[in-house]
Amino acid sequence: MNAMLKLVLWSGLVVALLACSGAQAQGPPDNNPADEELDERRDKLLEKMQAVRAWKLAEVLELNEKNGPKLLSTLSAYDEKIFTAHRELRKAERELKRAFHQEAPDAELSAGLDRVLAARKKVDALRYEQLEKAGATLDVRRRVRLYHFLPQFEKEMRRRLRGGRHDGPGATPPDRPNRRKGKKHGKRGRGF
Repeated sequence: MNAMLKLVLWSGLVVALLACSGAQAQGPPDNNPADEELDERRDKLLEKMQAVRAWKLAEVLELNEKNGPKLLSTLSAYDEKIFTAHRELRKAERELKRAFHQEAPDAELSAGLDRVLAARKKVDALRYEQLEKAGATLDVRRRVRLYHFLPQFEKEMRRRLRGGRHDGPGATPPDRPNRRKGKKHGKRGRGF
């Protein structure tokens, strides 16, 4: 495939991915997880993300008809599980942050922290399992490439969902000052 055509396809897929990401970037509201519109958007987003990932994986891993479909179906089978585990983690983190700012008792904070750590452990275990099962169909060099590709791909998709389409990884948009240099965070700070 020529480089210009790849660039056009990649750009088109990313634009489509970003177009349906509005509600997904914020996540579903805690009080109404069964909202059909959000589920529909999430499903579309997941499909588009899988399509972009499949295209990039075919290029990076040089997949063929033998190992390509099996690898992609294994990865897709874990996507929903990981997505649900991430939702649980975000909810536990929000609850812990809310309890911390409301100066909840230590027992409540400890229980909240335990929930966050358990949710993080679940996400990590699912990612490890996904990588292990998906890599079983590949030779060792392709497994190493897959190991490096998946986290980078997730990071890039998160950055694009948040609207961070700047030059290079970690770049600061021209209209926003780089907060890492100079001025410390104000009263609000980050996180806690």
